Formats: sequence, structure tokens, C-alpha cells
Amino acid sequence: MSQSQKSADSVMNIQYATAVRFEAPAVPTFSVFGSLLSVLSLLLMTVLSVAMFMQLTDTGLAYDLIPLAIFKDLPTGAQASWTWIPFLFTIFGAGLGFLYEGSLLVTGHPFQLMRTKFGQFIQSVRFLNLAPVVASLFFFTCSMMIAQVEMRTALLYLSGAATFGLGFALFYGGAQTAVSLTLLATQVVQILIVLGAATHPPGGELVTQLLIGQAALQLTSLLIGTSNPYKSTAFHVISSVSGVLLFMAIMTSVQADSSFSADRAIALPSGSLLLWGFIVSCALGLIAVAAASPKTLASWRSQTSQLIWTPLYFFLVSAKRFPKPFNLSKVYDNNPPEQTPLKPYYQVHPEFLLQSLSIPAAVKLEKNVTIFKQLVNKIVGIFKVIALLDHFFPQAKVEVPITDKPRMPVWSDGHDFWPALFTKNIFGMTIPGYGGHMEKTPEPVIEAYKEGQLLAYLTEFGVAATFAKACPEKGTGYLVSDFTFLERYETKPDYEPYGGKAYFKVNAQTQRLELVSVVAPHTTQEIPANPNEGTFRYAESLVLASMYYQVISGKHLAEIHMTYNLVEVAMHNSFDVQGQWKHPFRTFLYLHFFSHELAEEITTEHLVQEGAVFNQIFATTHDALINHLNDCYYDFQYGEDENFEERAALMTMPIQPGEAQAKILPNACINWELEYAAIWHKYTTALIDIIYPDDQAVQNDGYLQDFHKALLEVLVNGLPERYHGFQTKEGVARFASDTIHHTVVRHQVYGTTGVKAALDPRIGSPQIPKDLGTPAVDEWRSLAYVALATGRARFTLLMNDFTYLLDGIDENYKRAMKPVFDQLQADLKTLEEKWNSTEDEKDYNTNYFRAIPSKLHTGPGY
Repeated sequence: MSQSQKSADSVMNIQYATAVRFEAPAVPTFSVFGSLLSVLSLLLMTVLSVAMFMQLTDTGLAYDLIPLAIFKDLPTGAQASWTWIPFLFTIFGAGLGFLYEGSLLVTGHPFQLMRTKFGQFIQSVRFLNLAPVVASLFFFTCSMMIAQVEMRTALLYLSGAATFGLGFALFYGGAQTAVSLTLLATQVVQILIVLGAATHPPGGELVTQLLIGQAALQLTSLLIGTSNPYKSTAFHVISSVSGVLLFMAIMTSVQADSSFSADRAIALPSGSLLLWGFIVSCALGLIAVAAASPKTLASWRSQTSQLIWTPLYFFLVSAKRFPKPFNLSKVYDNNPPEQTPLKPYYQVHPEFLLQSLSIPAAVKLEKNVTIFKQLVNKIVGIFKVIALLDHFFPQAKVEVPITDKPRMPVWSDGHDFWPALFTKNIFGMTIPGYGGHMEKTPEPVIEAYKEGQLLAYLTEFGVAATFAKACPEKGTGYLVSDFTFLERYETKPDYEPYGGKAYFKVNAQTQRLELVSVVAPHTTQEIPANPNEGTFRYAESLVLASMYYQVISGKHLAEIHMTYNLVEVAMHNSFDVQGQWKHPFRTFLYLHFFSHELAEEITTEHLVQEGAVFNQIFATTHDALINHLNDCYYDFQYGEDENFEERAALMTMPIQPGEAQAKILPNACINWELEYAAIWHKYTTALIDIIYPDDQAVQNDGYLQDFHKALLEVLVNGLPERYHGFQTKEGVARFASDTIHHTVVRHQVYGTTGVKAALDPRIGSPQIPKDLGTPAVDEWRSLAYVALATGRARFTLLMNDFTYLLDGIDENYKRAMKPVFDQLQADLKTLEEKWNSTEDEKDYNTNYFRAIPSKLHTGPGY
């Protein structure tokens, strides 16, 4: 690069499109003086309205409150309600505005009306109040000018419908243009009604002029709006004057005819057909607006969904920690259980799952689950309610186009949509972790995204690590994560397809995995990694979404929960049913599966039934989702993630000058996974050595061999060769070690530590809208809530004393196995201390998704 070019580059000031994601716009600031004027204008409107309301309801004299000449010597006596209802709503709206804006001024945030969630709610209420104010003003004018009672009755019904319809739209938004035009048009219609009237009301032409003036001033104020303190002041002052004109009009008419307001009143006796007609018209107005404005309806649905589902998830996740397992001798008490039959999942759970989800499922819960009777009944009851809600009022309705749904701001990381309820302590119930707050995305993850290296980061450090395979056609040290197999699944109309590829290189200079290029779904063109290039960002987002889809739907649900549940059923049928619940092999693996069946058979339906969570948070249609789950089961290779030898080789750097041997990338997750693998293998090898004196004893154990046969029946692709067909101690120990690692560590990665980045919509999403916009709020909440339930629910912790599980087995085994159980806990404690020894180590745990021993659960479960 020439010096002149360097100079030119140094003076360029380019802000790329992604920069806006990480900087929320500054909150507008306003002067104290302007804000004070707005507050005073609201006070003026409130006091004037109170004075006029008192005069009209005969609860006081306006002149006593405001001693102005126009309020002196006015007619007294209570007037009909149509005359004072507009002032009642004005008092509410202006009074609320005075208190709210006054509090903002006092607390140092002048006129920052939308600064907080509470403030946004107050503003929504203020907007809503415009509907009854405008509708009652309209009916006021109609009552003044129209003598026919039938016509006034019809207009009363119209006013009621307008109140509810406009109120719905004003509170929930989504139809701003139509509502604004309606409010303006109403004032014009009022003027036309007055001008078109054949006669003047009592009081003559003056009353007519006052009514025209009132509508003209109200029209003017609506055109001005309230977008800043000075406009707000003008709006409220002009509206106050408009109200005074309205008040003088009715006072002039009453002075001319004292029974005028009563004569023009429409009676709606309790229980009468007229009253029911009015109620129906109000409901029809709301329904009409909801039908005519899908964005308003979607906004209502999003907020209502939050009100329903947030307490439900709070109740679920704040529950006490799941208890430790019962000893199997106590579970069965010398009464062998019946065999657990398997059927396709959709036949076991047919109520809301008609599609053919054919992964085998247990027909009934085993006794080692049902022994938690009270807890199981509670969970079953909760999820029956959830299943009904998923069907009738899901968190996000997939049939609603995303263009109609409320969307997240481009700069939102999700914190502003995290429910405050999750941070509360209610009767001792709390959401565990971070005080119930949403966990922040680690800064290194953000930096990796900004550099265009997020896919490499997630592949090197955990959640996407197992997708990377060698790519010899590109050369030594090149890897590929290939998701093209996802391209066959149909996606919902509003969303981009899954698929594509990502190419990486093990960079010995930086000692990091480097993203080289990506390929978008249904294309073949490689796009070099360039964070400032739009085509790359587009393809990157699709590949990232594909990775999350395969992690959550494939790795986590289809493999760990649905397929590994068959391991528990196979153990149950091979050991427990044959009276071998005291078998030492069954005993130590039981710890990692005792609550697996509960999670699988009870909670999965909430995820996969039509319209439920997975249908909401992923781009595939429901049929395609079911096909994907089925394919994951049929394609599943047991222990693939635990092929540590191959995974370590993939993350190994080329030998550098002066080095005796190649080294693994220093921060790759395979390093800390190998530390766990060593602990598991030490543990299982010691136990297998105790149980079996030699390989022949393994082969002669009919119950173990039955277990192996059962596994081959339910695992379509069999077992890896390294398990030696359950013919050797070494093979069985490796099977047990790999199984523990997958159910404990990889489950923690896929379900807990790895979700940190998935919830930040600024850097990725499990489904990408075709308009490339941000996620819908309700769909993001659906993802966040299920991640909360998976990542923070209080499952049984692994670092515990489980030696009591050995009670009842042969004393020779028990005596030898107990120290091995104790040693496992000691090894985990040593690792825990090592990984929390310094602040740097603790930061590494957070930033690089390292699963620490104290957070590990015994296995997948509720």
C-alpha cells in the first residue's frame, strides 16, 4: 500500500451497517423551561375541566374554582351525562399527564416520556384516553344539533364502537396513520354536522358558532401534536380553550331551555335491549378494528401472550431443585417392574401431534420416575395446561405474518424485553442465576461478530465444535461445517432457508480458528469473510441460523433427549425387568438417566406439537420440523461428539519450527473437554475393573449383553467400533465414559452455556426473516423462555454424595465402588478449584462457554 493510499484511508470515516446494532440511539433531551410549560398547560386543562365538570354535575360552581367572568352567573342543576362525560375523560387524561410529566421534571428527566417501560405504559394509557374524549365530543355535538331520537341513538352506538375500536388501536398501536386520519376526520364531520343542521339549538347562532369553533380548535391541536414540550403546550392550551367553547355552548343552550340536556339524553335502562345493543356495538367496534388492523391485533396478542406465559415460566423455573434419585432397591422393593414398551412418539402423544414423529417413545413412565409421585403429578398437570395453551394461545402465532408483528429494535440485545417478573422474589420463589436477569452476551463474542469471526468463535469454543470436519480438498488445516443437508426442509413463507457451509482454517500464527468463507443455502459461491460486506453478512446469518437449528432441534432435542432416552429404556428392560436393579453397572449409569424419561415424555410435546415452541422459533414448517427430527434420529451416530481423538486432531496446529510435536489450539474447547473425558474414563475404568475381572466376564454377563442387544435395536446406526461390541472391559468403559460425557457435559454446552450468544438478536437468530429485519418480539420471547427453562432450571447437581445408590448391591462391589464414587467427586472438586482459581479463569468460563463442575447436572432431566 502506498503512503498516499494509507493517508487517504486514515481520513475516511465510514460507519458500516452493523455498527448501529451496538449503539442505541440517544434518548432525546428537552429543556426544563419547555417541559415546565407543558406541565403547566396540563394543569390548566385539568383545573378547567374540573371546574366545568363540577358546574355540569351540580357538585360545585365553576366560578368558585376559577373566578373568571365567563364562569359567573351560569345555570345550575345537574345536566345529563352526555354533557359532562367529555370533561370527565379530559380530567383523567390531563391529570395523569400532569402527574407523569411533573414527576419526570422533578426527577431530572424532563419530557422523556418513553424513557422507561412504566412510562411507555402511561403514554399508552394517555393515547387510549383520546378515544373516549374524541368519541364523547362527537356525540356531544350530535346531541346538540340532532333532534331525532332514533338518529341520536344510532350515533350513540357509533360513538361507543369508535371508543372501543379507536381505544384498542391507540393503546396497542399498529394503525397510527389510519387512527390519526380518523381523529382528524371526526372534527371535520362535527363541523359539517353543525353546518348542515336545519335549525340552531336553543341559544341560537351563538351556540352553533361555539360548536364550530370547538371542533376547529380541536382539529388544530391534533394537527400540532405533542412531539416536543412546546407542541405539547400548544396542544393542551388550544384543547383547553376548545373545551371552554364546548362548555359555553351547553351552558348557553341550558340557559335558553333548562330541560334541553335531559330532553336530548338517550336512556339505556339496566337490562334493556337498548343497553345490550350499546354493549354489542362497543364489542363490534373493537372486533372491527382488530380485523381491519392486523398489526394492532398482533401487538395485542404479543402483550397478552407475555402476560399469560411469563408467570407460567416463572413458576416452572423458580421451582425447588429436583431431588436426588431414589436408590433402585427402594424403587422396586423386590418387585420386578414390567417391561417398558416403545411406540412411535406421535402414537404415544396423539392429542396435538398428528404428524408422524416416529422416534420411539416410552408408552409409560418407569417407576424410578413415578416414585416422585407428588412432583410428577405437579409437572404432568402443568404441562397439560401448557399443551392446551400451545394449541389455543401459543406464545407466538406462526400463522401471523412477521410483517404484522411487533419487531425488536435493531440495537436491542433482548434485555429491554426480559420480563421484570423474572427478577422478583415471590414467596421465596426466584429465578436462579444473575438475580433472575438476562445474562449479557460476553464481550469477546461481540468482538468476534464485529470481526466477522462469530462462526469460528462458536466452533472453536463449544456449541458448534462438533460440526467441523476435515476439508482435505482445501488443504491441511482447513475445516468445513456443512449444513447443506438442511436445505431439503421447507421453511415458513416469511423466513429464509437453512443450509449452506462455513470454511475454516486453523491459524498457527494467531493460534485461533479462522473463518475463511461461507456459502449461502442453495448456492455454490464461496463468499470471503468480510465483516463490512453485506453479502457475507447475509450468508453468515443463514449459516449461523442453520447451526443453531441443528444444535437445538437436532443435537439437543432429537439426540440427547429423545434418542438417549432409549438408552434408559434399554437399561430398564435389560436389568430392572429381569430383577437386576442391583447390578453394579446399572447402578452407576442410573445416576445419569434417572430423570431423563420425565423430561422427554412430559416436556417434549410442548416443544414439537403444531404451533408450539419449535414451530415458533425455527424457520421450518411443522411438517419439515417433524421430518428433521425423524432424520436426526435415523442419522444419529452414537458417541460422535465423543470422538475426542478426531476432534483434537482437527483443532491441532501445524508443527512450527523448533517444536517437537503439533499442539492443539490453546483455547479450543476440546482442551477442557479432554480434562473431563480423563475424569470420566478414570471413573468408569475403575468401576468396570471392579465389576469385571476380565473380558470374558464382560462377555458372560447376560444382562449387559442384553443391554447391548437392546441398544442395537433402537440405535439405527449401531455403536462405534471403539466400544468393541461390549466384548471387552475397555470397550464397555469407553461406552460408559462417552455416555456420561454426552449426557452431562455436551448437554450442558448445548442447553446452557451455549445459549448465551443465541439470545442476542444483534449477532444472530435461529430463524432469519426474508426482509432481513429483526426478530418478532413474541418469537424472541418464546426462544428466551425455553432457553431459560433449559439453562437455569434447578436440575439435580452432579457434585453431590451419591454413594447411597450403592446400598443394596453386593457388599463386595459396594465396598470397592464407594471409593471410586468419592474419587469422582474429589476430581471434580479439584477441577472446579482450578477453573475458579483466578479472575482470568472465571472470565474464561464466562467468555468461552466452559462448563464448570459445580454447574453440571447429573444428566438431562426436568
